[in-house]
Amino acid sequence: MRGLDVFSLELDGLCVSYGKVPVLHDVSLKVTKGQVVTIIGANGAGKSTVMKVVMGLHKATSGSVRLFGKDVLGKSPDQLTPLGMTLVPEGRRLFAPMTVRENLEMGAYRRTSAPEVQADFEKVLEFFPDLKPKLDLTAGSLSGGQQQMVAVARALMTSPKVMLLDEPTIGLAPAVVDVIAGVIRQVSNDGVDVLLVEQNAEMALEISDYGYVLEQGRIVLEAPASELASNPEVQKAYLGI
Repeated sequence: MRGLDVFSLELDGLCVSYGKVPVLHDVSLKVTKGQVVTIIGANGAGKSTVMKVVMGLHKATSGSVRLFGKDVLGKSPDQLTPLGMTLVPEGRRLFAPMTVRENLEMGAYRRTSAPEVQADFEKVLEFFPDLKPKLDLTAGSLSGGQQQMVAVARALMTSPKVMLLDEPTIGLAPAVVDVIAGVIRQVSNDGVDVLLVEQNAEMALEISDYGYVLEQGRIVLEAPASELASNPEVQKAYLGI
């Protein structure tokens, strides 16, 4: 129990179906202010479905989602973004024919303070210096790792308070995984709360403060990330130990 903590995001009793097939069963979890929280689990466990429901991309059959204490279940992504929540989707979902610069600018399309947008633009390029010489290239022409950097940077351009990352390192070279992991921790240190879904359980638990294990649509275990990393069952199932 973390009853004395302040939660930026709370899921309570979330149930979700695809058609008549239930895929999430009574999922409850919390993102504590100031923390990186991860969900680990096998393929098909329902991790991405959790993210889609939270971000308003799929409907829940029951349960609640609260952002800073307010129920936001059923709100659309364009309603959630101004409230401070953003998503780095699985597969990046960039605007491939547009330039890197234009993709980053799209992240800030609802913001009105030009100086703040420019400051964040410079900040995300500090996070990802490899993008600086690529700003005028189309996003679709970049390598997979560089495209993932653009996806994370675009989400940061929304000026989020809570950032959801759905499999941000899948298929990436180890050096790029290290860059993405480092940025996630830095973003957290800068005051953005993070909910991370990852198949790379070792990396996820290493950079996270708290974790949940999702199996067949159910939360079966939760604990501080360091405890999960040392749990023999987690080691055997997800860490290859």
